[in-house]
Amino acid sequence: MEASLSHFIVKKAENGIIGVAGMELYPPDGLLRSVAVEQSKRHSGIGADLCADLFEKAGLWGISNVYLLTTTAPGFFHKLGFEETDRDSTPKSIQLTEEFSNLCPSSATCMIKTV
Repeated sequence: MEASLSHFIVKKAENGIIGVAGMELYPPDGLLRSVAVEQSKRHSGIGADLCADLFEKAGLWGISNVYLLTTTAPGFFHKLGFEETDRDSTPKSIQLTEEFSNLCPSSATCMIKTV
């Protein structure tokens, strides 16, 4: 379990965890996962900061392209430099993930960012 969490970043405050973001690695590609911010802290920049930290580390992890699927936040990710892409054009390593094959509906927006 610990190894699977090694590419996650957690933001804490006095009362506990207020945000988390993670990435699955399939060098040279990564899959952005689980960007979540406590409801009362949303729209404060925490999500963007978590993503920026992940993108900075992505290069160290051998990642040059980051993909994601979203059903609720394409506008947020556009602001972070992501562009929409065709789900079928993603690398096979990304298409075979649980996120792509089972967890997100086919109606989810697929996006890419070069880091």
